[in-house]
Amino acid sequence: MTITTRAEGSGLRTVTDEKAASGGSTISHVENTPLPLSVYGVGHAEASASGELSVSTWADDPATGFGSFFQGASSWSETFTNTTINPLEYTFHFDISKVSMDAFWESGARYSIDILLNGSTVWNMGQSISGGPPFDPDIPAITTFLAPAVSDAIVLGNLASEESATLKCIIAAYSFSQEHGTAHVDPFSLSGHVSEDPISPVPEPASVLLLGSGLLGLPVYKFWTGSSESGLAPK
Repeated sequence: MTITTRAEGSGLRTVTDEKAASGGSTISHVENTPLPLSVYGVGHAEASASGELSVSTWADDPATGFGSFFQGASSWSETFTNTTINPLEYTFHFDISKVSMDAFWESGARYSIDILLNGSTVWNMGQSISGGPPFDPDIPAITTFLAPAVSDAIVLGNLASEESATLKCIIAAYSFSQEHGTAHVDPFSLSGHVSEDPISPVPEPASVLLLGSGLLGLPVYKFWTGSSESGLAPK
């Protein structure tokens, strides 16, 4: 399994970026230290060797008007091969924790989750939100979004003996802020695994034809045996 993480951010002060590998996990983290009248926020992305991904972001610009953004993305990819002599069916089982976002005044947030098989998207979900204009009593200043937790399975298809396929999962979060705005994408995660199952055998056409012809012969057999027992010979 190959895991990657990325975190980016902007601000008036220096943004730190650190990557650490510990216990099979990779972490990317950027953070701008909160100070009065400064742009600040956090971008965080984490991926573990067991296949769990997590991200979160936060962006705030209380009064500068310069604006800021913070984002994080985590992904893993894995190539699996049918090493048996028979074709197998592959299924990806995955769980996603609930996703919660909010945007206050001149700000916005979004998240996305993509599952790809051999480079093509087979499942995805995502949402963008934005806050209302500041100091407008007729428009709500804050927008919130909540997606419930997901537990699902995707049938990836069949692989013949020695055939391979590559599965990739990507989750991402993004927050931006203008003057007086703040936005959050709370921490959320995805975990999953691929399973393989034997394919149920399908009767060959010749076998189906033979079975059908046998069933068709039953009425004829009954007619002949019935006629013999009654002493009547078929004309």
